[in-house]
Amino acid sequence: MFRIILLSTILTTAMAQPAFAYVDPGGATIVLQIVAAVGAGGVLMFRRVRAFLAGLFSRREEAHPSNEDKAK
Repeated sequence: MFRIILLSTILTTAMAQPAFAYVDPGGATIVLQIVAAVGAGGVLMFRRVRAFLAGLFSRREEAHPSNEDKAK
């Protein structure tokens, strides 16, 4: 899989033609903001999924006798 991605990246770069397009200076800032938002969202999503899966596969503790006395 890595070889396919590497080969396609090399071929795409080698066959690139000039675009003759103007890139607005603020465009890089928007791209940077998008990358930062995706990164932060990915980290938070990873933490939530990991906590959810840990909750599914962890043992549940039995009720302590002290907790039962407080409920009465």
